[in-house]
Formats: sequence, structure tokens, C-alpha cells
Amino acid sequence: MESLGRKLREAREKHNYNLEQVARDTHISKQYIEALEEESFGVIPGDTYVVGFLRNYAEYLGLNPEELVGLYRNLRIQEQPMPMSELLQGPGTRPRSRALLFVLFGVVVIAVGVFLLVRFGLPRGEKLAAPAATVKPAAGGREYVLSEDAITRWYSQEEGVSVPLDGEQYQVKLAEVADTLTLKVPGGTLNLAVGQIRQLDLDGDAAVDIRLQLNDLDVTGGNRRANLSIFRLPRGALASGQPETAGAAPGGIPGSGTAPGALK
Repeated sequence: MESLGRKLREAREKHNYNLEQVARDTHISKQYIEALEEESFGVIPGDTYVVGFLRNYAEYLGLNPEELVGLYRNLRIQEQPMPMSELLQGPGTRPRSRALLFVLFGVVVIAVGVFLLVRFGLPRGEKLAAPAATVKPAAGGREYVLSEDAITRWYSQEEGVSVPLDGEQYQVKLAEVADTLTLKVPGGTLNLAVGQIRQLDLDGDAAVDIRLQLNDLDVTGGNRRANLSIFRLPRGALASGQPETAGAAPGGIPGSGTAPGALK
């Protein structure tokens, strides 16, 4: 089977693109681009983002996104572990009828996967297709509006995201990008290190509203940037089982444990 990662890398090298240039142009972190080319999909947080990044990268290189997504789906199917009974039995003693059954089952799975992909696959610009397009820039271009359930993109220092909740707008702004990311949120500030996940109660109702995950920082150039994922949580969700939890309420500091409405 044709290698997905090799196809991406050869297309990039054919255009004489380096990884840094691709990261700037596609707004995809360099480590995620390397993960796609090396087929190290476990580095990327979930199938939703693998598919979205893969579609964006394929279109950027002039490749067919549906073909590459199909290759990825086939790889995922092949990675499913073989039952222990099959490993112990060995190919020499496996009944021919059972082998035929597995072949037929594999054909059915692939056919169903292709049908679902064609029937329900989201085009570029919707939530799963391109995470970078799920945030719409507001007037002025320095603030974005969270219009979908999840978004991952690069933000420059002083840019921010407005989160609509029950008719109100709550701002999350990148106050400083350095060794860590400092965010200005309702009620105070919040610091994030790379790889850290925090939850926020924006409206002070003792229920988490969004989850933040800092994926990467770029402080090498004049334009300091942070690759940040924002997830909208179901209304009324409570903070549980999360080692890194912060709450923000009007007039309080997130995570202080003393502000009205802060999550504990």
C-alpha cells in the first residue's frame, strides 16, 4: 500500500518547501506536519485534528484530500490488533473458511468506511475538515469569534477569541507570549505551559464553559505566536477528574479558589 507520509513528503520536496514555510502558510504546528509525514499520528490530539490537518496539508500541496484521508482510514483499520486466539493458532493451522471470513469482513469494513466518508465527509471549511476555519475574525482582525465546538490555530500576541455564551460575549486574549503563555480572561489572568490543559468557567455559574490546551509556542521571530486549542464544553458541565482546572468569574482570578463562581 502506498505510504501516506512518503506521499506528503515527496510532494513537499517537489515544491521545495521546508517545514517552517509550510507551518507559516498552513497555520499547522511544525511538529504536527512532521507527525503527518512520519505517520506518527499519536502525537496529534485525536482523529478530528488528524483529518483536519491532513485535508489542509493535502490541499496546500495540490494533492487530493479525499485520497489521503482514505489512506489514513485504511491505516487505522490495519492497526487494529489481531485477536489473541488468532495469534496463538498461527497461519498454518487456521481453517480456510475462517480466513475467507476475515477477508470478506475486511472488504465490508472498507466498503462501509468509503461509503460513510463520501456520504458524511465534511467539505473544507466545516468543523472536521479545517479547524483553522472554525473561528471567524471580528471587525478589526485582532479578535476572533468561536463559532464551532473546537478550534486549533496560531494566535499572535494581543490577539484574542470572543466566546458567545447565553447572549453574552466573553473574551480570552493573549496578553504575553514568552516561555509560557499568559492569557487575559474574565476576572484575571491565566498562565499556560506547552502541553498544559486548563478549564474555565467564564460566566461564574460554577460550571466549566471551555477547555484550553497550549500545543506550541513560537518566540523566535518578531511576531510571537502560540498554537492554542479551544474546546467549547456542554452547558452545565462540571469540572471533574481534571488535574489542571481553573475557574473565572466576574471580579475573580481564575483558579484562585476564592472568587465567586470559581471552580475548585
